[in-house]
Amino acid sequence: MKSRSSTVVVALLALLLAGNTDAARHRKYRQTYQDIDSSDETSDVQITVFPSEKEVRDGRDVSFECRARTSDNSVYPTVRWARVGGPLPSSAHDSGGRLTINPVSLSDAGTYICVSDYNGQTVEARATLNVVSYGPQEVSNSNVLRQSGQCMADEKACGNNECVKNDYVCDGEPDCRDRSDEANCPAMSRTCEPNEFKCNNNKCVQKMWLCDGDDDCGDNSDELNCNAKPSDNGCKPTEFQCHDRRQCVPSSFHCDGTNDCHDGSDEVGCVQPTVVDPPQTNLQVPRGSTFSLTCKAVAVPEPYINWRLNWGPVCEPPRCLQTSEGGYGTLTIHDAQPVDQGAYTCEAINVKGRVLATPDCIVRVVDEQPRPQPPPTAPPQRATCDTRGAVSPYPNNYGSCDCKSQVTGPNCDQCKPGAFHLSEKSPEGCLKCFCFGVSNDCRSSGYYRTKDRLMFAGDAEGVTMSDIEERSIDRNAPYSFFKTGYLTFDGTTDGVTKYWRLPQRFLGDKVTAYGGKMEFEIEFAGQGSHSSEPMVVLKGNQNILVHRVRNQEHVLRSDSPVRITVETYETNYEQLNGAAATREDLLMVLADLDAFLIRATHVAHQSSTSLGDVSWEIAVDRYTPDGLALEVEQCVCPPGYLGTSCEDCAPGYERSGHGPYLGTCVPIQPRHQQCGPGALAPTAPAQGQCQCKASVIGPNCDRCAPNSFGLAPANPQGCIPCFCSGVTQQCSASNYRRTSVSIDYARGDRDQLELTTSDSRQPFSPQTRAHVSGQAIEFRSFEEARGQTLYWKLPEKFLGDKVTAYGGVLKYTFKFSGSGSTDQSADVILRGNDIALQYKHREPFHPDRENNVEIKIFETSWQRVDGQQATREHLLMTLADLDTLLIKSTYNDDCTDSQLISVNFEYAEPYGQGLTAAEVEQCICPPGYVGTSCEDCAPGYSRTGGGLYLGLCEKCECNGHASQCDKEYGYCLDCQHNTEGDQCERCKPGFVGDARRGTPNDCQPEATRAPCHCNNHSPRGCDSFGRCLLCEHNTEGTHCERCKKGYYGDATKGSPYDCTPCPCPGASDCYLDNEGQVACRICPAGLEGRLCNECAPGYTRSNKPAGRVCEPIGQVTNEDITFVQKPHEGDFARHSVAHSSSANTHQNTNSSSQRRHRRRRIRVRSRFYHQ
Repeated sequence: MKSRSSTVVVALLALLLAGNTDAARHRKYRQTYQDIDSSDETSDVQITVFPSEKEVRDGRDVSFECRARTSDNSVYPTVRWARVGGPLPSSAHDSGGRLTINPVSLSDAGTYICVSDYNGQTVEARATLNVVSYGPQEVSNSNVLRQSGQCMADEKACGNNECVKNDYVCDGEPDCRDRSDEANCPAMSRTCEPNEFKCNNNKCVQKMWLCDGDDDCGDNSDELNCNAKPSDNGCKPTEFQCHDRRQCVPSSFHCDGTNDCHDGSDEVGCVQPTVVDPPQTNLQVPRGSTFSLTCKAVAVPEPYINWRLNWGPVCEPPRCLQTSEGGYGTLTIHDAQPVDQGAYTCEAINVKGRVLATPDCIVRVVDEQPRPQPPPTAPPQRATCDTRGAVSPYPNNYGSCDCKSQVTGPNCDQCKPGAFHLSEKSPEGCLKCFCFGVSNDCRSSGYYRTKDRLMFAGDAEGVTMSDIEERSIDRNAPYSFFKTGYLTFDGTTDGVTKYWRLPQRFLGDKVTAYGGKMEFEIEFAGQGSHSSEPMVVLKGNQNILVHRVRNQEHVLRSDSPVRITVETYETNYEQLNGAAATREDLLMVLADLDAFLIRATHVAHQSSTSLGDVSWEIAVDRYTPDGLALEVEQCVCPPGYLGTSCEDCAPGYERSGHGPYLGTCVPIQPRHQQCGPGALAPTAPAQGQCQCKASVIGPNCDRCAPNSFGLAPANPQGCIPCFCSGVTQQCSASNYRRTSVSIDYARGDRDQLELTTSDSRQPFSPQTRAHVSGQAIEFRSFEEARGQTLYWKLPEKFLGDKVTAYGGVLKYTFKFSGSGSTDQSADVILRGNDIALQYKHREPFHPDRENNVEIKIFETSWQRVDGQQATREHLLMTLADLDTLLIKSTYNDDCTDSQLISVNFEYAEPYGQGLTAAEVEQCICPPGYVGTSCEDCAPGYSRTGGGLYLGLCEKCECNGHASQCDKEYGYCLDCQHNTEGDQCERCKPGFVGDARRGTPNDCQPEATRAPCHCNNHSPRGCDSFGRCLLCEHNTEGTHCERCKKGYYGDATKGSPYDCTPCPCPGASDCYLDNEGQVACRICPAGLEGRLCNECAPGYTRSNKPAGRVCEPIGQVTNEDITFVQKPHEGDFARHSVAHSSSANTHQNTNSSSQRRHRRRRIRVRSRFYHQ
């Protein structure tokens, strides 16, 4: 199937829809963000444009997304689009930050600017649109467009005698230069990609954007027919609730690369999908029946499950129905037809990337009476020499064709026996069967091409850096991902040519990569002479082949990305010494590829280097849309061999070490099974299995059990269980190296040590200090501590977090003099986290000579004070916060002299100079924890009670005024913004405000802050200018000093009842007259008086139960005058009461309506921030 670029801009995601054919023919465009931070600190607005550059054909559509936000995510200012040098095109539509141009014309190319105004400041970001003419495609593959005059069976002839693949005909893109492949084509009913949704306006958007609360279509059709999921967390179904449960953000903001939650939880744990339950591999269904396929994937955010048939779309609803909920997708097909059979692919997508489930499900639709196959067509007769197999396209002087070495036939169109795949790319016409020397019978395989890829979507994906000899491998290089789709290393290489080392999935048996394309993109910044080292290095089976870029001075330029393509043929590789590589050399390397290196250093003075979009075509034994791998040989292997090239031994066979190439496969001789280092015995019993130690698994006892690491023969358990302070069970052996802290008086150290007893509550120390001599520190005044055991107390540099001392050694040398019974107290004491452990030496010590002690820091060497054996947990908790390390000084009852000569305490650190500390665990800590064993709280977190071992680490509460707090006690450190207190909860003296509001302007200088006078009508107080924030009790004004219209009274009295509703009909305004009485300003028609409760001249009281209070006295006609009867006083009183009640009801209704409107407005404003 022919690949093409997606016509839809993927908002907030550089999701490259994989193009699997000629990259030069159907170009892929990389989309990037452009983030602009305002340099003005008063505005503090960030504006984002995606993509920052786009190239499309004329007649297509294009979209650019723009969003502005303040740094604290509290405000999202409006944005607008403009064009440099003129107005927006007539076909452009600017709505909600999205600029859409449909259709695009050549005149629309140029620079577009997204502008946002906020607080009087203006910020902007730019996007560039490149438009290319809709004309014939540039084609570099001579196999696609040929002018041979005759096309292959799977090709169609163009009007100008060219040939294109049948799949390219009527696909919406011209491939013939005369465009005849798109002539007389039926109207295309579908233009969207299989993982896209077709809007009602014919626009295409990603299916994962359906029902996310955003109008991505522009006509809201992607938000129709959504089954709203019930939500009990206060957020809408289309919103994401932040972890602090105080804020809701749109679901489309989840994992978009920008922290929209105040606690940053919307960007925590984001990961691309992983398929955990792929569909079944084969399914045969009767014609006309209904069948379903299921697939499950996990990811954050939850993935959308899409289905493809032969890489294209499945049938349309209602016959085909797709559902995706919670990462579980189902495809149901009714009335199965032959058109429904093929390879179904499960595709899991979210904003972090996509993954295709493997293998595909091959569906076959069977009929009761199979249809007869059409007879094969006879191959076309060729009148001239076949250019693929002939030395010349023209016959020689004798009228016959001169064939290449591996070609035969009158027209040079057949491969000789022992050769296959007639191709122009082969110097010998056909490829000679290699089969690793064990067979001469082969053919082109029936495998299909696919690609191994590296997309670098925020993850290095196992890529490391090294030199060409891989002697120095940097597994923790500081990579960055600021450029979408690229892995970037910033820094110099110190004159050493560095290489990118590809991960394990690019290694191993890669024989099927022969003939496939290897592609990658590189970019660098720097200057100087170009490196002479090879660009690509392949190592395998003790062979090394390299590829060099020709004319690299013209190809490789600083700050210019370039795509390198290397076809996996021997003609593109050479030996390190420059000798040409053979087909045998290349296949030997590919049979067991040990290393795949891509050069990272390109010039002498280089400051940064980047690698992007790495792919390598291999072949698999299943259908793919990328075509057959005809260059891969399928050998007829003799007994004992497997593989397309007979590169593996069959079950029951092994390599003999003799024979051609890899060696001969011979039957395995029966022998005792050799067991791994984790077995109880080196060999298994006859016809038995290896017996593994407690923490070891595997048939050969060569793997650590889950949640353990560090397989070692000397370990009684085999492996070391993960401790990780009880907060996780995921760990591995660290790559830390041993170092040590020491005191050596013989080498001139002068550390003064304190002498003390082992009592931690009431220790005793002698008055006489120890004396530091040139060789040791010495103490003699033991009479001051008669009957007590004294210890050397080691200084601060031996204490603190010493978790990495596990597996190391504590060594010390001492000397003593005296007589009497031997002191039986512990020789060494460790204390930390309220745990005390002690060590007792089993061998006797000798007076008047040097004694050396070496203690392995394992739990088996230590005891608790009650005599019980220490556990690994006890030891690591003690080392996590070691506060005391004592070494005994009193060795007998009548000790006269004691000298400590040296002490050496091993631990590990990332850049130590010693051996690798394989016994030190490296835990994968959850958020809030750091340290090899997660023993410390991360910055911004502090220790609380609860949990296992050391307690839990919870996020500090500093009201937004400090970024760090004390890790043990939780009080905030270095409060900013003029605040103080354990939680930075109050303003410093001289400053006023509410520090708990959480903004940098909470506390203002007291002298400059305007007074706040709101007459007790503003519960929220004033802003920094003294203006009341929210006037209540029917008041208004800067200081809530006057009553609202429709109310009267003195608002400055300061009570909730200062303003009273006007007693005027028709909701008229009122005021207090000179006598302090309320009076209506304007009376309705027919009324007068101070309260508009009297009839005006010409009006009288109405005797009607409803209607006006006063009505005209009479009605004059041409023939008569009718007077209104004067009502009784009782009627008027009842009418007045009813009118007053109605007026009060109307006022109450208005007041209730206003309150409801205000509550609704407040609720809308608070939707994204719940107090």
